[in-house]
Amino acid sequence: MNSFIISTLYFLTLIPISSELSCVSCVGSSNSGCNDPFNEATSGDLQIPGSTYCLKVVYSNYVERMAGGRACTSGSGPSGSTYYCCSDKDYCNKTSTSYPVSIVAIIIHIMILLFIQF
Repeated sequence: MNSFIISTLYFLTLIPISSELSCVSCVGSSNSGCNDPFNEATSGDLQIPGSTYCLKVVYSNYVERMAGGRACTSGSGPSGSTYYCCSDKDYCNKTSTSYPVSIVAIIIHIMILLFIQF
């Protein structure tokens, strides 16, 4: 019974929590402040509220930051671009490096798995 409760809690941590985010929206090809490193003072960014994820697309010569409403998958995109998706905090696509998985979630999962084994 105890392991059933722990297993249930573990799987509940895998379910994404739906919340609205605010994201940065700008294009580095027309505004160099949008490129890495991101410069909020000169980026000309628009703050977009009500999104489910933020996206940063890195092309060979510029960066594009935007908001999205459905799903996002980090990885390789067209024309040699790289997609970085995030949904852990408002304006998470401002950072120079985006992390697709929350470190806290990983630590919780490891602790639960270790607890189940003992």
